[in-house]
Parts: sequence; C-alpha cells; structure tokens
Amino acid sequence: MSTWRVDSYGYPNPFTSSHAKRSWDFFESFSTNRSYAAVKSLWESHPTQPVDAHTVESRKSAFEQFGLLYVLTSTDRVVLTPGGKQLLAAASAGDQREFAWIGLNLLLRYPLRGKTGRRPRDLDHQGSDLLPYWFFHAAMLELDGLSQHEMFRVIGQIFKRADAPGAIDRVRAGRSNPSAIAQLQDPTGGRSGAVYNALNQVLVAGGLNHMVLTSSMEPSTYLPGTNENFWRYRGGFREIVELALGAAPSLPSGCASGVRLTARMPAARGFPDEEAYFEYAGAAVTPLAEALAASLVAPAPSVQYGGESVRLLTAGTHFTRVDADHIVGPVQSLCVLSLERRVLVSDDLAVTHMVEHKELLGGDRVQVRLRRARPVLDLAYVQSLFEDGGASV
Repeated sequence: MSTWRVDSYGYPNPFTSSHAKRSWDFFESFSTNRSYAAVKSLWESHPTQPVDAHTVESRKSAFEQFGLLYVLTSTDRVVLTPGGKQLLAAASAGDQREFAWIGLNLLLRYPLRGKTGRRPRDLDHQGSDLLPYWFFHAAMLELDGLSQHEMFRVIGQIFKRADAPGAIDRVRAGRSNPSAIAQLQDPTGGRSGAVYNALNQVLVAGGLNHMVLTSSMEPSTYLPGTNENFWRYRGGFREIVELALGAAPSLPSGCASGVRLTARMPAARGFPDEEAYFEYAGAAVTPLAEALAASLVAPAPSVQYGGESVRLLTAGTHFTRVDADHIVGPVQSLCVLSLERRVLVSDDLAVTHMVEHKELLGGDRVQVRLRRARPVLDLAYVQSLFEDGGASV
C-alpha cells in the first residue's frame, strides 16, 4: 500500500513550539552561510548540541521541499530563495500573518513526485500529478477539518489529481457510515514508524508546525472506545488558506462556493532540470496585502449561453495570451474555471473553448490550456455579452 512520503523534519517557525524554533535555528544557519560544507561543520562542532552531517542533510532536504533554499547536486553553494528571504523578513518583523501567507504559498507548490533531478520515492510518487499540500488544504476546507484516520486511510493515499474529489466524497460519506472508513487498512499498522512519521509530517508541515492548524484528541468516529487526533484551523488563519487556494470568501461572484476546490486544483508542473524546479518552488510570493487587494477584483463573470453556464474571459482583464492554446491569469480571476467547462474568450470569438488543463505558476497565477470547441454562430450576440460585462449567475 503506497502512502505519501515527505521529508520528516518539521517546519521552521520562530513563533510556535520549541521543536519549531529548533528547526528555525537550522534554517537561519543556512541563511547566514553560503557554503553547505560550512553549515555542516558549524553543527558538527556545535558546543552544546552537535549534529551529524546526515541530520544536517535531512534538514536541508526538508528546507528544499518547503521552497526556502536549495543546494544543487554536486555543488557546495547554499542558495536562499526569494520566498525564503521573504519568510525571514516576515519573522524579523514579527508578522505572523505574513509569515503564514508566505510559508503556505511556498508549500502549495510542492509536487508529490518530489524535486526534479532527485530520485523519486517509488513508482506511485514518480507518476503523480498531485500537489499534496494543495489537496490537503482543499480537503481541510471542504470537510471542515480532518481526523487522523481520515488522513491516513484516505487522503494520504491519493496520488492522482483525478482521484481527489472522490477521496473527499469518501470521507464525507464515512462520517455518516463509519464502517466504510474503519474497514480500510491503516497503512501505519497502528504503530509509529516511517509511514506514520511521513503522514504526520504532512499535518505538521501543512500547518507550519502548529501555527495554522491545531489538533485535539477526540473520541474516534471510526473506532469506538478509542481517541484520535482531529485537526482544525486556528482562528484567523483559515481565511489565509482560502485566499491562497483562490477561494477567499471576499471574492465576489461565488468564487468561494459552487464548484469545489478540488475541481480547481492545478496539476503539478514538469521541469527540465533541478535548477528550474527550485527557481519555481522558491519564487517570490505576492505580499498578503497585495493579494487581499487583488481578491477584491471580480473573477471571470458567467452568463447563460447555449443552455449552459459559460464564463467570459477578457484579455487584459482576466488573462494574458501565451500561445494559441494557453492563457495565464491571476488565481483571483481564473479560480472559478473548472476542467471541461465551456468558456468564451475575447480574443478568439469564432468558437467556444473548453478548459482542458490547469497548472499553478508560482503561488498566485494559473496557466490554463484551452481546447477550441464548437463554432459561434451568433457572433454579434456574443460580442454584446462582452460589451455588457456579463451577467453573474
């Protein structure tokens, strides 16, 4: 049975637990030493808490997963990413909301298949198109929290984006019929170990080491007479996660409701080499204040056309054309688009288009692949829809 495997060291965070602060000390040591050998030497010779080189390597791998820094294969140079620098600045300013916003957006980019140029964990990971932290938070939002058994027996065993909505449906149904979840195998065997640690680290890292999420031991829905952890959002942080996923309640025209989050989830991108991957994973995050302001911009409006709800995409407002088949736009404008839904595109009104594929670019922009569909026979009417600005439905 395959389950998610991620790096097993906790998220660096100066605002929460002693373990999180310990991770933050490691991160700061990388940020002040541009030589990886120097970082290892620093910790191996630490006067009170010496650490071996293997542990430092594991810490470095975790920071790479989080999009904070990287060391290219066969090199010694520590590269602090733009996103990593932003996280340091937010910590220095004592700004916990900005810290959470930056950390979450960097995490959302991580592909389950792992870092380009590094050996995949197994064939399931290698063939995955899933962004695990994106899916995890989508599940947390759609289900209003997750229990440990739901995470371990269902969510943490999904490798394909196409299977994500069904997994959430399975959890939702299981809450009404607990035996449906209880009969699923627990991949940990009920014991601590590598599998337990990896899945638990998704919960820990996904919550930025207990900053965004909180857990409590509660009676299990699935195993009567036992208790299990249930994870929820801490007050004030849920809205930041919603905004990062393009589903902030402040967005007008139903961007936070209707079509489910998993239907909007981008695919994991491919990269030609590890340097290109790390440049993407650690790219600068739009500051929270700017993202909140942008979220007030209306998403692509919808109209009734040809017996169905169709989105109107206006060049320069909702998207920029990349090539004949691809457009790019902000999450806040394109968050309502779902796969295989029909759209009208202002710079190609001869036909309608179908949304064929989406993938996340950085943390706040989405690239969409469109497929030309049926001809538009009433061009004057369609042009008038754009002139009117669309009627939200």
